[in-house]
Amino acid sequence: MDKVIRVVFALAVLASAASVFYYYAIFLPGIEQERQTKIEAEKLSEARRVAEEKILAEVKAAEKGLYVVSCGTGDGFRVLRER
Repeated sequence: MDKVIRVVFALAVLASAASVFYYYAIFLPGIEQERQTKIEAEKLSEARRVAEEKILAEVKAAEKGLYVVSCGTGDGFRVLRER
């Protein structure tokens, strides 16, 4: 009976060691990598949003300076004069 208890105890120790190894060697690095990927995606999204706002501001500024009407020439709009 004493030998069975030793074997069960040894298996329990091995199982707990394996679970600790799995957590630190496999699971935790995956979580950290996901966190880094999310942070990088947020930074890229923010940079894209800022660039889009800058382009939109430039377009609005350009539109304020031009008076555009259709000339009826069939090839679209032409700038007749600047404001």
